[in-house]
Amino acid sequence: MISTFLKCAALAMTVSLASAQNEGRGVSARLVYFEQSSGDPSELFFNRNGEFVKCSPSGSVGITPVTCPVDASGKVVFTRTGGPDQVVATATVPASVSEAVFFFLRNPASAKGAPYQILVADESLKTLPKGGSFVCNLTPRTARVSLGEARYVLLPGKPVFVKRPEQKDAYNMAPLQMQIQAEGEEWKNLKDTMLRFSDNERYFIVTHMEGGKQPTVKIYKQVVQEKAAPAAP
Repeated sequence: MISTFLKCAALAMTVSLASAQNEGRGVSARLVYFEQSSGDPSELFFNRNGEFVKCSPSGSVGITPVTCPVDASGKVVFTRTGGPDQVVATATVPASVSEAVFFFLRNPASAKGAPYQILVADESLKTLPKGGSFVCNLTPRTARVSLGEARYVLLPGKPVFVKRPEQKDAYNMAPLQMQIQAEGEEWKNLKDTMLRFSDNERYFIVTHMEGGKQPTVKIYKQVVQEKAAPAAP
């Protein structure tokens, strides 16, 4: 089920996936565990020109990005060991995306296949400018979000990019409220808080049922640094 929602999210964020003509391209990616826990592998590997390169995902969207090669089908495959076996997760990278956050989302223990799915969030300043927010609903239920003066209804798998609120208090803060549609058409509050919107920060807000449990809203704040070349893993 989670796989279906992630595919919908990918479709909503891009018109097309990578094609053969994009072979050899790379993506500058921050590797982030959603709700990081002690059970998450501290090291993963991806294939770069036939050599498996080690990388270390984090729980923060401020982690230094690494350059991951994208294959001809638009994918980046992560494994548990320095070889093609034991696939942990596969990211599908839209052709238009060259800078992204890869959110590793844990599948339910009963699920077959890889233990994680990956949500690819475009973090280019063109798509997500300073002060903006990326909001995505990865639950099987309809959600709605109120962020500053903006109002959205998010279907399952639906992401939205929200500009910096214009209506803020004296401390540059604006309200965030997220609700999810429960049984009987009722709306259940998931998050009701205030966020500070400085001109050099942005947010990633993801609603997800981690491991098949109850819906969780995770808020990541990222300070936008001067652009630097991605570090080698």
